[in-house]
Amino acid sequence: MNIKKQALVIFITASIAGIGGWFLHGYSVKNELEFAEKFKDLSECDNVISEKTFFEADDEAMDKMINAYLDSACDMFTFYTREDEMRDYLNYINEAPSMKKCGFTVNVNSADQLYIDSITENSLAWNQGLRPNDVILAIDETVLAETGIYNNAEKICGKNETSVALKLKRNNETIELDFMRYTDTSESTIGVTSKKLENDIAYIKIENFNKFTSSKFNSELKNMGEYSSIIVDLRNNFGGDTEASIELSDYFIGEADVTMEYFTGERYVHKTTLDGNEIEKPVVILCNENSASSSEIVTGLLMQYKDNATVVGVNTIGKGCFQKDYVLSNGKLHYTAGYYTVGDWECYDGKGIAPDVEVKMDKELIGTDKDVQLQKAVEILSDTD
Repeated sequence: MNIKKQALVIFITASIAGIGGWFLHGYSVKNELEFAEKFKDLSECDNVISEKTFFEADDEAMDKMINAYLDSACDMFTFYTREDEMRDYLNYINEAPSMKKCGFTVNVNSADQLYIDSITENSLAWNQGLRPNDVILAIDETVLAETGIYNNAEKICGKNETSVALKLKRNNETIELDFMRYTDTSESTIGVTSKKLENDIAYIKIENFNKFTSSKFNSELKNMGEYSSIIVDLRNNFGGDTEASIELSDYFIGEADVTMEYFTGERYVHKTTLDGNEIEKPVVILCNENSASSSEIVTGLLMQYKDNATVVGVNTIGKGCFQKDYVLSNGKLHYTAGYYTVGDWECYDGKGIAPDVEVKMDKELIGTDKDVQLQKAVEILSDTD
């Protein structure tokens, strides 16, 4: 993507959303004037419509206008949405494995206080003393009235069998308790499944990447018992958490880098390590035209750094870029912030990764008796015995 275009779209979207000069460093009055000049016809049309007709553009029309510009200036991964930031944040918290396991949800009341919205009777949360409508005043040492709810409320979530100090207000009473969190990783890691195939081949399918994927993969592999080789199925996996893909790759390879190159010039390097515990058995990675992002990171790392890894399927999507969210006045801009370089390769964005062994197949046949890609993987690993 043209870097100047990427910067320009951010500037223009910022102006459309009305957030002025603080959106990005260097976005000045000069930028605002240039924007006004470039899009003065739009402003003039709006003035005429407002003064001489009864028509008025609604939010949906405004959203379409913004996204039409983004479509013309950026890539398919950049878009604007009119969203409630706090609602999305609370949904993120309430979907956390520890919240689900303990049986309660939180919300924000009209006084901007975090409170227990719902709780299941005799759940883990109930049995520890939480009740509906309890206002959460503090989480550990964080007083929410002082620090704000956003980016602090999530501290109520946590790893399995870890505790957090809660200060609650129930009616006119203040209650302090140590709340023990429990995590149902089986629920949080939907998307990692396994089975043993012929010739003791371990087959593990990964639907997406989240922060539990690598540990779930490891536990599935251990539960498999003795195995001769592994098939990692990344077909129709559109990606997810970057760190999770690095952690998964680290089970198989030694030292390697995955670099996030920001258009702003920043660089962030993820590293795998050589710890002597790498899986040495042969591996086949299955990929297809819907394997993207984190799936491509795993595929690229194993192709480069694991001698007995073979990629079977068809060319991957080619999503070698990553996205960030920026909260605007009335919505959120999801924009491409930079690109990945995986190992020693050049960025494969827009090109994809070609398999070692090409096997074309309709993706609708995955998991059926006509899954010739899986059959080829089994054939390759059976021949290595």
